[in-house]
Amino acid sequence: MFHRLRIIQSPTEQMTAATDVLIAGAAIACATGVRGLRARAPWKAAIWTAAYGTVATGATLGAIAHGFEMSKATNTRIWQPLNLALSTTVALFVVGTVYDTWGEATARRALLPALAVGGAFWKTIPVGQTEFWPFLIYQAAGMLLALGSYGRLALRGTPGAAWMVTGILLSMAAAGIQADGRAALKVGVELDANSVYHLVQLAGILALYMGIRESLLTEASPEG
Repeated sequence: MFHRLRIIQSPTEQMTAATDVLIAGAAIACATGVRGLRARAPWKAAIWTAAYGTVATGATLGAIAHGFEMSKATNTRIWQPLNLALSTTVALFVVGTVYDTWGEATARRALLPALAVGGAFWKTIPVGQTEFWPFLIYQAAGMLLALGSYGRLALRGTPGAAWMVTGILLSMAAAGIQADGRAALKVGVELDANSVYHLVQLAGILALYMGIRESLLTEASPEG
C-alpha cells in the first residue's frame, strides 16, 4: 500500500511533510499546556484541548500523505480522515468562540450543531490534496465569526482576546497563501505554497495558544 514506506522524492513535498510535523508537534504541546490550565474552566479547556488534538491529527495525516510514496487511491483514503479532523477543528474553534462571547451554557448548546455542520461539510464536500479550496472557504467562515467576536472582546480589554485576534489574522493570512498557491521561499531549501502556509499557520496556532492560556489563567486565578 505504501510501497514499503519510501520517502517521497520531491523536495517540496518533503518540506511540506516536515512543516506538517512541526504543526503536529506544536499542537500536541499546546493541547498539553491547555489541559494543564483546566482548573476553574474545565469545559472550556476541554474544547480547546480537543481542538488542538484534531489539529495534531490532521497534521500527522498530512505529513504521511505528503511525505511518502503511495498510490493515488491510498492518498485519497488518507485525506478523508484528515479532512474530518480539519472540519472538526473549525467546529470546535467556533464553539470556543461562543464560550468566550456568550458563556458556557450557550457553548454547550452549540457543540452538537457545530459538530454536525462540520460533519456535513466533510461528508458532502470531499476535499483532496489538489482540491483544498472548499475547506478554506469553510475555515474562513469560522474565522470571520471568531474575528468579529474576539475583536469586540479585545476592544473591551478582555484577557487573551488580542492574542486571539492575532492568531485569527495569521490563520486567515495562511489560508490566503494556500488559496493563491504562488507563494514560495528559498531558505537553504525550497518551500512551496503548502510549506509557507504551514509556517504561517504555525505562528497562528501559537498565538491562539497564548490567547487561550491568558484567558484560562485569568479564570483560574484565585478570587481571594
